[in-house]
Amino acid sequence: MTDAVGRIVAVAASGAVAAAVVVLPSGCSSGAGCRAASVHVVPPHVTDTKAAFDVSATLTASGHPVSGANLAFWGWGRPPGQTSSVGTPLGSAVTNAVGTATLHVPAQGAADVNALGRLSGTEFVRVSVDFGVTRLGGQAYCAAKGEAQVACGTGECTVSR
Repeated sequence: MTDAVGRIVAVAASGAVAAAVVVLPSGCSSGAGCRAASVHVVPPHVTDTKAAFDVSATLTASGHPVSGANLAFWGWGRPPGQTSSVGTPLGSAVTNAVGTATLHVPAQGAADVNALGRLSGTEFVRVSVDFGVTRLGGQAYCAAKGEAQVACGTGECTVSR
């Protein structure tokens, strides 16, 4: 299916886990009158998938920080016995003066499920951060994406409720 601006959007759902993929049309991510951007994601260190953790990413264009940009953070889990991953949105955060945005994922309480809890039954393997085509301060920036593997204290981060 496509969205209102013609992007191809695929959504798959299985139980409590949903995955989404967005593919930008050709030329939309670079060279279309926008300034090339890049996202560097710091690998998060997770000691327990029910505990709070932070994910940080820095957005730059031509080596300079981009402030005031909204970044979308995703968590990815791999179901047992599979090589593919399923994703869930963790939240969003805005870049500061040095181009860094930090998303705090709160701990899972007894009665609630944190954003990562939607990946229940999978191994939490990576995070990705998306920046969409945006105009900030009169400058158009191209879309960019970064990702990092999750560093687990135990060597494996199985998500449970």
